[in-house]
Amino acid sequence: MPNQDTTRRLRLKVISQDVSSFHGLQTVSTYDTTRADASVANIQQAYQSMLAATS
Repeated sequence: MPNQDTTRRLRLKVISQDVSSFHGLQTVSTYDTTRADASVANIQQAYQSMLAATS
């Protein structure tokens, strides 16, 4: 995976797509992953952090 450039702002379109995907994920009751960073709890936490940062 390439290094992420954390100095750039994300485009609104990218953020909107991520939020839409997250809302879709919430409708999948059987979602499971082997990646700890992609667990529902971690994604929920990242989403809440994003919302808090924009407040």
